[in-house]
Amino acid sequence: MRSERCESAEPGGSSGLVCAEYSPELQLEVLGIELASLESPILDLGCGASASLVQHLRQQGARGVIGLDPRAPEAVGFVRASWFEVSFPASTWRTLIAHQSFALHFLRAHLSSQSEAARFASKYVELVRSLEPGGRFFYAPGLPFVEEHLDPGEFGVVRRPVEVTSIPGAARDLAALYGRAGLYAARVERRSHRAARGGTS
Repeated sequence: MRSERCESAEPGGSSGLVCAEYSPELQLEVLGIELASLESPILDLGCGASASLVQHLRQQGARGVIGLDPRAPEAVGFVRASWFEVSFPASTWRTLIAHQSFALHFLRAHLSSQSEAARFASKYVELVRSLEPGGRFFYAPGLPFVEEHLDPGEFGVVRRPVEVTSIPGAARDLAALYGRAGLYAARVERRSHRAARGGTS
């Protein structure tokens, strides 16, 4: 596992967080993702320079897999930009994945900068609304301070406990912030239109 400095959300910046190139298998395990259940189109937020998860998903037969990162490969199917430089139109994606990328930066902003936290919160709302009905956003670490404000009629949140030893690095140091509930990975699912209107799905 190769450690490196995270790119900041701003082009050319450095967040000061220590990141690592995790194996695709570990990322999928931590997030609780089963390959057979993934639906396209799929976006990996913060795919990294190697885009290992994107490559792995493609090799396993997944279609419509896109990687987004300021250091993403210069190749078809990748966007070299930060999440703040890209718009996420409503009802666009079936699957969003962010393993220790967007959520970790959001958590750091929440703890250190009110203005940056507000910026991340706005982008988070844009991301969850970019899910199609039935679409899912997998990320780690979980973000309890923003998830609690999601409309339960429109979004469901599933929390998957994570052993601290399963996530080395920066998130491990932040585990104590989650209290007795412990560190977790989250899956936010946008409910169907019928459910959002109060009907049965």
